[in-house]
Amino acid sequence: MKSQKIKIEKVFSSVALVCFLLLLSCSRDYPISKEMDVRFPLSVGNWWALSREFKMTFSPTHSYFGDTFVVRDSIYWEIVNKDIIQGYSSYVLKNELYELGEKYSSLKWYTDNWDGNYGFYDIGYSSGGGLPIMSDKKYKLVFAGKEFNSPKEIFEWVQGFKSYKGDTIVRIPPRKVLEYPLSIGKKWVSFDDVWLQTREVIDMETITTPAGDFSCYKIEVKIMGEIWGDDMVWYDWFSNEGLVKRYFWSKGIWVDETGNIYGTYQCTDIYLLEDFSVIVQ
Repeated sequence: MKSQKIKIEKVFSSVALVCFLLLLSCSRDYPISKEMDVRFPLSVGNWWALSREFKMTFSPTHSYFGDTFVVRDSIYWEIVNKDIIQGYSSYVLKNELYELGEKYSSLKWYTDNWDGNYGFYDIGYSSGGGLPIMSDKKYKLVFAGKEFNSPKEIFEWVQGFKSYKGDTIVRIPPRKVLEYPLSIGKKWVSFDDVWLQTREVIDMETITTPAGDFSCYKIEVKIMGEIWGDDMVWYDWFSNEGLVKRYFWSKGIWVDETGNIYGTYQCTDIYLLEDFSVIVQ
C-alpha cells in the first residue's frame, strides 16, 4: 500500500512538472532554452525587402511640416558579389532606398571573420544619397550639441559615417555588428572611433512581420562617452534570416537660421521585414 502511494505521488509530481513546463512555454514568445545559433546569412543572391516608417513630431508646430511629419518608404538589400577589399575577403551588399518617389543606391561591404573571430563585420561603404527629409532651410536640428540638416544625417553620424566624397570608405578595423555565438547577456564593443558604441543582447522575442514570425535576439545599441544617452534609443532584432526589425528613436531641439531655439522634436525610424530569400550556409 505504501509502495502504491509512492508511485501515485511520483505520477502526480511528473504530471505537475509537465504542466508547469507547458505553462511556461505558452506564456513566452521564445523557447525556454533562450539559446539559438543565429548568424547573419551571408551568401551571394540573398535578398531582403523591408518597409520603413519615419515619423517626426514638433513642439510647437513647425510652420513648414505642421506638428507631425510621416514618410513611408521601402528598402531593398541584396548580396550581389564577393569581393576583396584592401586584402580582406568580403560580401558586397547593395542597398536601395525608395523614398518619396525617388531611388537611391549605395553599397556596403561585410565579412564574417576578422582575425580568426567569427561575427558579422561592417568593413566598408559607399555613397548612397537620400532625401534630406528636413528640407526647410530656415531651420536645423540640434542633436548632442551638433547641428544637422535632416534626421538621416543624425542617424549616419550616430553610426560614425564620414562625409561621402564619391569613393568607398573602408573601416579598418571593421565595425562589429554581431559577435558569435549570440546569447542573452552577451555584450561587445562595436567600435571605439570616433566614439564608443556597444551592443548587448538583452532578450529573445518573437517578431511578427508581413514575411512571417521570427524568433529573434533583441540587441540594444548604446553610444558611450557622449552626454546623449537619454536622447537616443536603438534596438535591432536579428534572426537566422537576417535583420527582422529596427527601432531608432531620438529627440532634440530645432533652431532657426540664426541659431535661436524654436522648439523641440522627436523622431522614430522603424524598419520591418516584408519579404526575403536567403540561403543559410
